[in-house]
Order: sequence, then structure tokens, then C-alpha cells
Amino acid sequence: SAKWTRRYLIRNHQKMVIADGQRAMFGGFNIADDYFAPPEENGWNDLGIVIEGSAVEGLNDWFDKLRSWTEREEQHSREIARTVRDWEWKEPDVTWLVGGPTRGLSSWARCVSDDLVQGERLDMFMAYFSPPKRLLKRMGKIARKGETRLIMAGKSDNGATIGASRSLYDYLLRNRAQIWEFEPCKLHTKLIVLDDAVYLGSANFDMRSLYINLELVMKVEDKALADRMRKFVGEHIEASKPITIPVHKRRATMWNRFRWNLSWLLVSVIDYTVTRRLNLGI
Repeated sequence: SAKWTRRYLIRNHQKMVIADGQRAMFGGFNIADDYFAPPEENGWNDLGIVIEGSAVEGLNDWFDKLRSWTEREEQHSREIARTVRDWEWKEPDVTWLVGGPTRGLSSWARCVSDDLVQGERLDMFMAYFSPPKRLLKRMGKIARKGETRLIMAGKSDNGATIGASRSLYDYLLRNRAQIWEFEPCKLHTKLIVLDDAVYLGSANFDMRSLYINLELVMKVEDKALADRMRKFVGEHIEASKPITIPVHKRRATMWNRFRWNLSWLLVSVIDYTVTRRLNLGI
């Protein structure tokens, strides 16, 4: 039905809590027991941010638009698509970006895509990683001319997402990107540090978060914060397994490559609630 299709395509992946219109929390985490559990109890590694001040005004404005849309008896997908395409809240160092299905690119996809063109130093701590070839090539260019450090998931509740990421390692490693897999527990963190800009929020770096899901991302342009978050990434590298070219070649058997490429296809076109039920042995 049309209603089922709209619900399937427009998945609300945002996470935000606003208190009294003056203080807010956002990030990648859901509210469930395993997001608060330690690694030994199968918890998740995730990142949440608490903010106060003028940036909360942007969240208030976006929440009001979402509330207005959801309270209507007729929820027109074209209207939310226009809102996703056009809405952006900005002050000198902070920009709120949103993602979702729209004609052209959403503000989140457009901004990160443009920044990758000129970037020289990239750090990414990402739960789900399966970007399109165009963005992958931009990451490879940064790795060749500067530095690219990537921490991917070594554990997840959805093995297909790990396979999808591994299908892209060969290209990245050949272009001198450094890759690690985080193994202490399941990974749900979403963090990008690109030169002196930091992207924080709900968006993974995959096809669904870039082009389909409703996402909420804050871009902060501040060198001190970028340096602090790079240190944060470095601290997690110490707990991660380095994926070198020899390590990747040993794992990349013909059977594994088939499973990885199939995983990329599945997670790019099918919702994770479906792929999570598939057992590809990854």
C-alpha cells in the first residue's frame, strides 16, 4: 500500500531530547537497555551530546516542523521532502543539517559531500559504512594527499553491515587509508572529523543515512573541538584491530568477497530491519 511504502522509505532515524526549550541531547543512541549496558553485557559503544544556548533554538525549530507534519491527518511525503531539502539553521560556527528523501541532496548529504572535495585530513568513527562510489573516491583522494583514519565495526547485531564495509576496504587501503575495526563491543557511534569541522548526530555514512532516512546532524567548525574529537578517535584506535593490506588479503577469500559484496547490495537497498534477520555468517 502507499502508506506502507511511505513508512518504509521515510524512516525516522533522528534522536533528540529537548528540555524546556533550552537544553538538548542528541546523537546516535536509542533509549533501550543495551545502550546503557557495559561491553561485557553486550552493550553498544555510542556517542551522545548535550548542548545549551542558541544552538537549541535550531532544534526547537526543526522539532516544531516535524510535529506539525506528524499531527496532520494527511502526511504528504512531498511536503517533508521539500522541508528536508530547504531547511537549514546556521550561526557562525554551528550548522544544523538534516537528511531524508528529497529531490536533489539533503543539507546533510550536500554539506559532507562538498567538504570531502577539499578535505585534507579525515577521521571517521562509523558504525555503518557503505557510501556510494563518488564519496568513496573523495575519501581515497584525501588519503592519498593527506591522512585518513577510519574506525569501523568489528561487532554488530547486523553482520551484513560489517560485510558491506569490508567490501570497500581494498580500495581504501590501496589509497593509503588507515583502517581499524572496533572489537570490544557492538559499535553504534557516528562521528566525522574533517579538517577543522566536526559532524555529530544520527547519520551513518551509508546509502540510507545519506539519501533516505530522516537524519539530524550538527556541524561544528572549531579547531579545538576537532582536535579533541581526533584525540577521542585515537583513544578508541588503541582498543581496535588494525586492518592492514596483508590482514585484509588473508580474509578476502573468494567466498568472503562474495558475501561482502552481497552485503553491500543488501544494506544499500533493503532496510536494516530486514538484513538484520539474514544470516550471512559474518
